[in-house]
Amino acid sequence: MKFRLLQLKIVYFLLGCVLAVTLSALVINILIITGVGVFMTTSRIIPTLSLISSILLLLLCIAMFINEYYVVKDNKLITQCGIFYTSLPIENILVIVEEKPLNKLHLQYRPVRQKNDEDFGYSVINIKPELNGDFVKILLSKNENIKYKAVNINIDDNTIVDDDNLR
Repeated sequence: MKFRLLQLKIVYFLLGCVLAVTLSALVINILIITGVGVFMTTSRIIPTLSLISSILLLLLCIAMFINEYYVVKDNKLITQCGIFYTSLPIENILVIVEEKPLNKLHLQYRPVRQKNDEDFGYSVINIKPELNGDFVKILLSKNENIKYKAVNINIDDNTIVDDDNLR
């Protein structure tokens, strides 16, 4: 099951800006290559290279909009963002803390290239809050040694309201 990665609105705004600039560069490069109006030039190499890079950047931006998710596959937690991805072996995940009422999932894990016993990685999982339970169940079914805890945080003074033991 894929879990859509939620980004901040500013990330989508910035991707939209890059997309707009890329489309503008694409149009200008096409005008330069075809030699329309004031965009005439004798050299076609630079606009052609610029056109190719604009197309690649356009495809990257579209991929970033469409292809953002978490998935558990082959005992790995994979984070896909456009054409880029990271994978974390599930056996390296140590603790999952669900922070309520903010509905954030926090993972603490051993890095793949751990240098010593004190090295830990930390990630915040950004998915729809109603899918947090399903996400946690999938991870716990793959590795029963993961400790899970749901904590209630008082937003006003940033204190933990209940402090039960980890699962």
